[in-house]
Amino acid sequence: MRALSWKAALTGSSWFVYFIECRDGSVYTGTTTDVESRYEKHATGKGARYTRMNPPVRLLGFVAVENRSAALSAELRVKRMSSSAKREWIARNAVVDDEKPSTSSDRSNRQSLRDRQ
Repeated sequence: MRALSWKAALTGSSWFVYFIECRDGSVYTGTTTDVESRYEKHATGKGARYTRMNPPVRLLGFVAVENRSAALSAELRVKRMSSSAKREWIARNAVVDDEKPSTSSDRSNRQSLRDRQ
């Protein structure tokens, strides 16, 4: 599945588990039927409470699943993992978001992250 581009992967399934790297270094995990739209909500501060407090740096990737039930089950399994195990799982299983262009808020969040280091 990693060989698919993000655009190709978005067309084949109706539910996704997605992974966002946040400014504090944590990985936010969620489910959606539209990865691009949901990420944009997080990036503009209109997503989950967690990502309003810990703004997104980038979309790490996503996994297409069969239905909502499978998405919620996968989300719960990943959320129970340690941060390092979660990142390893994402690297092995998710479509990596290496082709998707950054939004302006992504660029400013990355700059903020560099400033803090």
